[in-house]
Amino acid sequence: MSEESVHKKLKKIATQQKEEKENEEGEQEVWSLKKDDRFDYILTRFNRDHRLTLITVVARPNLVRYSDVAETKEATVASDGRNYSYRWKVERDGRQPAYLLIARGSSSEFLTSYSLYPAK
Repeated sequence: MSEESVHKKLKKIATQQKEEKENEEGEQEVWSLKKDDRFDYILTRFNRDHRLTLITVVARPNLVRYSDVAETKEATVASDGRNYSYRWKVERDGRQPAYLLIARGSSSEFLTSYSLYPAK
């Protein structure tokens, strides 16, 4: 998705708080959500061609369960006993490319954030 398209969608639900200027990896932005009590902010990253390469949504503490994001039975789960990671690969659907959905947290029930990455 282009940076322009992302901005158009985000401006409806969030306010841009910060933009880090372009470097060799691209640029990063922080958007504060306006009306969603479950989530605090969104982080976006764009490559040098101004295409979205990463989006991370940060949840408010103890409000969003891993199962609220996707079916946990279908996830690959990892934990070191203190941190948890649930990972799903969402296969290509029509013209949409495949992507990885990774939810992380320090609780076995509630996530701290989740990210979407292009699948390789």
